[in-house]
Amino acid sequence: CLMIRRPPRSTLFPYTTLFRSLEEMRGGPCRDIVEWSEAKSAPVAAIAAVHSNDYVAKLLDVAAEGGGALDGDTNMSEGSWQAALHAAGAAMNVAEFAMKGRPAFAAVRPPGHHATVNQAMGFCLLNNIAIAGCHALDTLGADRVLIVDWDVHHGNGTQDIFERDERVRYVSLPQWPLYPGP
Repeated sequence: CLMIRRPPRSTLFPYTTLFRSLEEMRGGPCRDIVEWSEAKSAPVAAIAAVHSNDYVAKLLDVAAEGGGALDGDTNMSEGSWQAALHAAGAAMNVAEFAMKGRPAFAAVRPPGHHATVNQAMGFCLLNNIAIAGCHALDTLGADRVLIVDWDVHHGNGTQDIFERDERVRYVSLPQWPLYPGP
């Protein structure tokens, strides 16, 4: 989802690198082997399968106010809610491709694996992978889901959401001892 508003020039480096990399991939050797698509917004019902009604209402309130702080690390800006809906929608699309036996990948921001049922955390508003996993189980007919989280940080939100769900195996491969560490 490329709904990022370009920041001031002094902070542009990571964004210009991202956009340049995506454009190079679209025109380079990946051109004929990668199917590019824009993600649709995840429906609120899919989000409610993972996140509490109170939490979703809080996000909607903060979005209606034009943004604000959700925790010490996580803020919403004017476009964050729409970007989060598209990121969750992209994750759902990946689940749909996987259930059809097709490879898929979604490079999305904001990330999601720190968001819990009731709380934003670590820059994450919605737990995209949990939304995709529930979509696979509840809508697409999957009996089981494997989530492999390969990131510098442990996905504490994803673990929290699925810890007691025997249909989901969650494997986290963080760089030890970074947050949330021992």
